[in-house]
Amino acid sequence: MTRYTTTDVLICGAGVTGLTLAIELARHGVSFRLIEKRTTPFIGSRGKGIQPRTQEIFEDLGILNKVVAAGGLYPRLRTYRHDGSYVDSDIAHHTKPTHAEPYHLPLMVPQNVTETIMREQLKAWGHRVEFGCELRHFAQTPRTVTAYVAGPAGEEVIIAHYLIGADGGGSFVRKN
Repeated sequence: MTRYTTTDVLICGAGVTGLTLAIELARHGVSFRLIEKRTTPFIGSRGKGIQPRTQEIFEDLGILNKVVAAGGLYPRLRTYRHDGSYVDSDIAHHTKPTHAEPYHLPLMVPQNVTETIMREQLKAWGHRVEFGCELRHFAQTPRTVTAYVAGPAGEEVIIAHYLIGADGGGSFVRKN
C-alpha cells in the first residue's frame, strides 16, 4: 500500500551538499526529508580538500572542530628539478587570521569522514538520512512537487513545497 506524506523540503542526495542543506533546515525548524538512493553511506573519497571558506560554513554548522580533529593540513608540495634535486614548499601561505578571513590553510579530510561528522550533527538535531530511498518520478505544480519514492518500506508519495537535487553530477532531479 502506498503511503502519502508531506514536508516542506525533499532533499534527494545525502552527500556533503544535501547534508549541509539538511543541517541548515534543521537549525531553522524547517520540515524536510533527506533521501539517499544508496543503501549505506559512501565509503570512498571523491574530494579531500576543505578550503578556508568551507571551514567558515562548517564553523557555522557547528562541526568545524570535529573536522579539524579528523583531518590535517595539506602535505608540503615537492617539486623536482632536472638535476634530481627537489624543493619542498607549502601549498598555502601562513598568514594571521582576520575578521574577514578567519581561516587561511586548507585542510585534508576524506569525504567519507566529513559526511560521517555531518550525519552525526544531523542526528543531534533529531534527523537522519533515509538510505535506500530512490526518487523514481516527480511532478510539479506551481505550489508543490509530488515525488514518487521507492524505499525499504515500499512505495511512498511525498508532497513537498520544494525538491532539491543534491544527487550528484548525473542528477536525476536536474535531468527531469
